[in-house]
Amino acid sequence: MNIKVCHLSSLHPVLDTRIYFKECKSLAETGYRVVLIAVSENQTTDSPAAESGIEIIPFPRYKNRLKRILLSPFKMYSMARKQKADFYHFHDPELLITGILLKWFTRSRVIYDIHEDYAKNLLDKEWIKFKFLRKVTGKLFYFFEKWVSRWMSANIVVLPHWMDKFPRAVLVRNYPFLEQMTKNRDNRDEDSFVYVGTIGSKRCALEMIRVFLELRKLIPGIRFRIIGNFFEKAVEAAVLDYVRRFPEIEYLGYLPFPEARKVLVRSRYGFVLYAGIKYSENIPVKMYEYLANGVIPIFSSFDDFKYNIESEGWGIGVNPLEPVNAAQRIYAIITDSEKLNTLEENIKKYQAKYSWESEKEELLGIYKRLSGSG
Repeated sequence: MNIKVCHLSSLHPVLDTRIYFKECKSLAETGYRVVLIAVSENQTTDSPAAESGIEIIPFPRYKNRLKRILLSPFKMYSMARKQKADFYHFHDPELLITGILLKWFTRSRVIYDIHEDYAKNLLDKEWIKFKFLRKVTGKLFYFFEKWVSRWMSANIVVLPHWMDKFPRAVLVRNYPFLEQMTKNRDNRDEDSFVYVGTIGSKRCALEMIRVFLELRKLIPGIRFRIIGNFFEKAVEAAVLDYVRRFPEIEYLGYLPFPEARKVLVRSRYGFVLYAGIKYSENIPVKMYEYLANGVIPIFSSFDDFKYNIESEGWGIGVNPLEPVNAAQRIYAIITDSEKLNTLEENIKKYQAKYSWESEKEELLGIYKRLSGSG
């Protein structure tokens, strides 16, 4: 196969899980020639990408947000055009201009990969100081994204109810790898809780600690391990203050995924509490990562979350803004052996359903169809 594919991202690092490990590697293993242009600051860290046969081209990281938004689309277009690829596949909303330029001025097929509801997310962006400006910006982006998507060869979405929003939409969900699934629940710390990911206010960093402390009153001896980088200085100070005052809470810092996974597979429950517009309908990838590693997720019970997860019975939904009620609900479930056994059986049952292997074929199907080989 002599088809060249060029993936583009001005925001994500080279070794991004969805872009590199799932999509680029799946395409390379199938025989496509893959080039990845993405943010790269550490050549040693990025070396596995080069070893996989994927050509890596570093994209500069602009520290100034306005400069990045204004310059990235044209810088990326210039870099991408030089590749003379058969396919261009871009992943960031700020590259919509890049996408339309590539569609207009090359004969290549261009794919827009939509990871989030970007128009809605703008309503939560605190760097836009005035709420009315967030609404105006969100509306303008919504119409611009709609217009650009009409020109695209395909639009990839991660949630089923986005299918109607975009023409030529294909659903490729962001599930974990089947090979990472852990069915064995032996050797776990029975009363251990964990959080892995970015630590910030939108991710309810302080709320999950308050829920844990309320639960600690009901179940003495439980432990909570936190892994990840801090997103806000104020949250960092508050979390570390809790860590100093309560020995049951342990902060392990940032750990590479293989090391974090060692903690995950020893843990029994995982917090995935979110607040904000962005997470009112998006189911975080962390939900599926916990599922893959046999960890029972404790999640924010927004409507879309409840539909998928509580109906299938592999998680515990709580309101993160009501720590006492949340702790009581968790306690009622995990101290009931019948309910807990059902949760653990459902974890095993649904692991295979939510795996990347089932989504990989959808991705490859897009390329086969657009290249005329399927």
